[in-house]
Amino acid sequence: MKESNHNIVTTLSHLKPISLEEMNAVALMKRLDSKFILSVDRLPTLLHRIKDDYALLTINDDNIFDYRTTYYDTDVLETYTDHLRGKSARHKVRIREYTNTEVCYFEVKKKQNNGVTDKVRIKTQIINSKLTPEQREFFDNHLQDASSDQYSKVLTNTFNRITLANPGNQERVTIDYNLSFSDDLQTRTFDNLCIIEIKQPRINRLTAIFLGLKLMQIRPLRISKYCLGVSALKDVKSNLFKPKLRTINKTIHTYGTV
Repeated sequence: MKESNHNIVTTLSHLKPISLEEMNAVALMKRLDSKFILSVDRLPTLLHRIKDDYALLTINDDNIFDYRTTYYDTDVLETYTDHLRGKSARHKVRIREYTNTEVCYFEVKKKQNNGVTDKVRIKTQIINSKLTPEQREFFDNHLQDASSDQYSKVLTNTFNRITLANPGNQERVTIDYNLSFSDDLQTRTFDNLCIIEIKQPRINRLTAIFLGLKLMQIRPLRISKYCLGVSALKDVKSNLFKPKLRTINKTIHTYGTV
């Protein structure tokens, strides 16, 4: 096991566990998000700083979970382009597999003009290159400005996730690392990249994780795993994403415990 991963496991052992049922109290399907990136090597330092303030999602003694996400888009990558251009009202269409619990959802994730993220989903068992009739019906019921028959599989993303919660602050935190992206032709990995997403009903920058990140001189960064995967795998114009790629490359080569 890589030393940083071993240190992550060791630090997590000091956090209080929280069950999935308790975690659902802060599911926050409609929320405001704040995102940050740091190197996996620095994650144990952050976890140590916030260990007394957050509970750790634990299911059957597991607290690091395997995820697989399949993204769907149009032939011209409309949802990718909308995100890259900063369109205020946009959406993503995906199937997310919770590998440890063998649960799978078809999801429509919508970003509204006011910055609120609204996610709706249904359970599914089928992951095809094109959407199934049931998935298309759900899509069409929730996205009136898009056509489900134009969407097909673009890429698959796998990662490990740690989920923390502070129910008193109505705050949920996801920490994703060991990121890998693949399509029918190639695979790209970002082994030392960690993406942190803080989910709150209203932005509160005085919580322990916000303050911990500030102490480590880590600033917010708007980033999408889907956009990162498309930019890494596809022959697309990504000039708007290049500054973020530079930040990512600098981050994954940053070590230390500051």
